[in-house]
Amino acid sequence: EIQQIGTEHVLPGSKDLISPEAIESVKRNKVGLKGPFATPIGSGHRSLNLTLRKALNLYANVRPCKSIPGYETRYSDVDLVTIRE
Repeated sequence: EIQQIGTEHVLPGSKDLISPEAIESVKRNKVGLKGPFATPIGSGHRSLNLTLRKALNLYANVRPCKSIPGYETRYSDVDLVTIRE
């Protein structure tokens, strides 16, 4: 099941740009793919990232970074996790 998030998928008059169906889909499936969000400036909408974090009780940004065997990069044997709160 695919739930798209964006201004074209939200009911008129809503302050949230993320539909309740999309949030429920992430909760139900326990997965979501998110790209960069741009919240419209000066339009009275809440930040998309803040809305997602609050709805899903997410308070840390966890970014794992690990070398892939056979894929040549500048640094080898990388196994790092960056956590931002």
